[in-house]
Amino acid sequence: MLFRFVRKWVVPPMLRLLLVSLSSAALLAANGWQPWSIRQADGEPLSRLSADVPVRHRPVALAFAPGDNRLLVANRASGSISIVDLEQWQTAETWRVGREITDLAHWRDQQFLAVDFRQHTLSCIDLSGDQPRIAWSVGVCKYPIRLSVGRDRQSVYVAGLWSRQLTRVELPRSQSVTAAVGNTVNLPFAPGHLCHALQADGVFAIDAFGDQYAVVDAAATQIIASGHFSSRRVGGVAVLPKTNEIVVTQQLLNRLARVTRNDVHWGLTVANEIRRMTPRRLMKQPFQPLAEIPSIPVGGTGDAKGDPGAIAISQSGMLAIAIGGVDQVALGGLDRRGFSFVDVGRRPVALQFSGDGRRLLVANYFDDTISAIDVDRREVIATMALGRTPRPTVMDKGERLFFSARLSHDGWMSCHSCHVEGHTSGFLNDNLSDQSFGAPKRVLSLLGHGDTAPFAWNGSAATLAEQIRNSIEDTMQSDLPAKENQIEAIAAFVKSLPPPPSIREARDLAFTRQMDVGESLFTELECRSCHSGPSMTSEQTFDVGLVDELGQRRFNPPSLVGVSQRDRLLHDGRAAGLAELFTRFRHGLTRELSDDETQALVDFLNGL
Repeated sequence: MLFRFVRKWVVPPMLRLLLVSLSSAALLAANGWQPWSIRQADGEPLSRLSADVPVRHRPVALAFAPGDNRLLVANRASGSISIVDLEQWQTAETWRVGREITDLAHWRDQQFLAVDFRQHTLSCIDLSGDQPRIAWSVGVCKYPIRLSVGRDRQSVYVAGLWSRQLTRVELPRSQSVTAAVGNTVNLPFAPGHLCHALQADGVFAIDAFGDQYAVVDAAATQIIASGHFSSRRVGGVAVLPKTNEIVVTQQLLNRLARVTRNDVHWGLTVANEIRRMTPRRLMKQPFQPLAEIPSIPVGGTGDAKGDPGAIAISQSGMLAIAIGGVDQVALGGLDRRGFSFVDVGRRPVALQFSGDGRRLLVANYFDDTISAIDVDRREVIATMALGRTPRPTVMDKGERLFFSARLSHDGWMSCHSCHVEGHTSGFLNDNLSDQSFGAPKRVLSLLGHGDTAPFAWNGSAATLAEQIRNSIEDTMQSDLPAKENQIEAIAAFVKSLPPPPSIREARDLAFTRQMDVGESLFTELECRSCHSGPSMTSEQTFDVGLVDELGQRRFNPPSLVGVSQRDRLLHDGRAAGLAELFTRFRHGLTRELSDDETQALVDFLNGL
C-alpha cells in the first residue's frame, strides 16, 4: 500500500515539478537569471543586476517613491525591481528581489510591498539605506498575483491565483518586528484583481479569467457578498477618490452573437467598455449589473480597442486605461465625452499618475520600457528602456501575437480575449470551430493542452496550426489571411504553456484515502475510455448522452489535466463544478453513486 501511494501520489508530482523547474530554469537562464540569487535573506542588501547582460524584464506594476522623483517598477520575468530616476529619466539601478514579482505597492516612508508568484511570499523592500534590502518576508497563499494595502495601512491583502485564496497579513508597526500572517479565506474563483472600496474596510476580489466577484470581510474570514458580471471579463479595477465608486474595464463575449463579419464589425460579438458602480450595489443580492449599471464604450466600429486592462485615476478624476490589445492608453473622464488615445509601447499593463496628475507613467510589457505621457498634451514625451533585452525567439513572437488585437477585424479582440493568459474565460462563443452556427460552445483552456490534438469540441481541427488559422480568419475575422510565420509562432507559444497546478496542490492539501478510492471509481466507471493517458483525453469523439442545440451528439473530450481550475464544465458550461457534473447531470455514470463515492471522485479529479 505504501509503495502504491508513493508511486501514484508522490513520484508523479515530483517528476512534474522537476520538469517544470528544469524548463523554467532554462528559460530564465536565457534571460540572465542566476539560480543562486533568487532568495534574499531578511535584512541583507539586494543584489544588483548587471546592466551589460541582456535580460527580459516584463514590467507589471509601478509605484512612486515619496517625492515623485523616483519610480519603482516590478519586473515579473526577471524577479527584480527597477528604480527609475525621473529627473534624469534613466534607470538608476535594477535589483534582484526573487523569482517572479507580480505586484508592488508603496506602504510607508521608503518601504514597499511586493509579492513573488513562485516563492509564494510577501516581502517588504526598504529603500532607506545606501542599498535596498528586504526588511522582512512572509509566506502567503500560493501563487500570489495581486496585493492591496488596507486603508489603515496596517494590513495588506494578497490574492493567490491558482490557490483561489485571499490572505490577510498584519503589517508591523515598528522596524524591529516582522509581519504576521492572518486568516486565509477560500474563493470560488481564481482572483486577479483586488481593491478597497467598502465603508467596512472589506476587500473586493475579482476573477482573473471570468466574470465572478466576491466581497470578503476585513478579517478575511468569510465572503459577505458575491456575484457575476454577466459574461463580462474584468481587465482592471480602480476606485474613484471622491465618491468611493468602483470603476472596472470589461470585455463582453456575447453568446447570442454569431462570429460573422457583420457581428464582429458592429461590436455585437465582443464589446469593450467601462462601468462604474457603488459598493452598495455590489453588496445587493442578487446583483444584476446589466439592469442596474450603464456601460461606457471604449473604442467602437472602425477603431475598436481590444483588451482594455489596468486603470489609473488621478486626484482630479482623470481616467487612464491601458489597452493592451492595440498598444494604446485611453485618457478621459466618465462623462461619456469620449477618450483620447495615445500610442505607447507593446502591451501596456500598468499605469501610475504623478502626484500632481500632469504625468502618466506606463509600463510596456513586451517592450521592457516605461513611457511618460504629458496628460495635458495627450502625447508621449519620453520612453525609457529598462535595460538591454535578448533577441526575441519564435515563442516570444508568438506570445506578442497571442495578445495582439490587431490580428482581428478593427482590433476588437485577441486570442487572449477568450483564452485569458492562455487559460479560459469560461464563456460561450458561437463560432465556426464546430463548423456550424446556432450552438455556442464553452471556450477551452490552452494551458498544457498544446499537444492534445485534435482541437475544437468536435475535433474538426486535426492540428494546432489548423485551429489557429481558423481562429484568426473565422473567429477573429482578420482583415488579412493568416501568415504561416504567424501561425508557427503562436503555435510555439501555445505549446510552451504549462498546465496549471491542481487546486489540491495549490492549497497544499494532504493526500487522502478518498483520492485512492476516487481513482478506482474513475477506472470502474470507464471514465478512461474518453479521458486516458497522461493528457487525460482522446483523439476520438464520443456520444456520452450530451446534445447541443443543433442535435450534435459526438464530442472530443477535453483534457482533465488542471480540470479543478475551471469554473464551468461540459460543452455549454451547464455544470457549475465537478460535484454538479455527477450529482445533477450524471455525466458518464453507469450506476448511482453514494455521497461518499461522489466526493471521492471529485477529490481525485481535484488532484489532477
